[in-house]
Amino acid sequence: KAVDDKERLMELVVIRTETELVRLVNEQKLMHSEERLQLLFDGAPDAYYIRNMEGVFLDCNQAAVQILGYSKEEIVGKTLIELGVLSEGEIEKVAQAMKQSMLGESTGPEEFVLIRKNGTPVTVETHTHPINMQERPVVLGIFRDISERKKSEARYKLLFDTSRDAILTGTPPEWLFASGNQAAIELFGAKNLEELIAKAPWEYSPEFQPDGISSAEKARKMLTQAIDEGSAFFEWEHKRLDGQLFPAAVLLTRVESDDGVFIQSSVRD
Repeated sequence: KAVDDKERLMELVVIRTETELVRLVNEQKLMHSEERLQLLFDGAPDAYYIRNMEGVFLDCNQAAVQILGYSKEEIVGKTLIELGVLSEGEIEKVAQAMKQSMLGESTGPEEFVLIRKNGTPVTVETHTHPINMQERPVVLGIFRDISERKKSEARYKLLFDTSRDAILTGTPPEWLFASGNQAAIELFGAKNLEELIAKAPWEYSPEFQPDGISSAEKARKMLTQAIDEGSAFFEWEHKRLDGQLFPAAVLLTRVESDDGVFIQSSVRD
């Protein structure tokens, strides 16, 4: 019966397991369910753990050990608070997630800053899923180290905010502006970000470009090129909110993120 319960758990683990692990299973011909589960659980690139409804760890994989810096023996049998990996600001967030688990609700993605055994912080993105194993409710938790991603986001935000070029982002299919930096606000004569992105992109261009092609037609062509080729660089006649026209150099760049594809537009007067 324990094997049957773990088979159900394995179905969740398999979803997030690298193809290489599946290949390894096939090569070594590990036919026993318990062995297959253990290989997938321990070899998964993301950190996996099982805890009871009181927050006590019942099991964890090697990725969790590497991220937290504690051995498996130190982790199992303790809660996050007993391990000392939670700062005061995170305790309430964890308590709320545990309440949701007790109600049978999955959580995530959520971000937490944990403290490793060596005292250094690590930012993780977590998901939890209540399941029944051996006729008792437990929680399967998954988390991954996103510290480098957060650093990259911080660096990008600094460049975005301090760039002298106007930078705006837009998403398909409408291509409405989702964000813009201070330089964009000033370039187009908006009072603030809210006013800047409240206008549709075509409201920042005259009906026709100097070459006689309609702005709408040319914009579609440039966006298609950026999506297909990764970028598009061209000259454009823009229009400020007060109606004043000005020539600009525009670079459209395709950016892929966890949320999908978007276009970053850099505009220089």
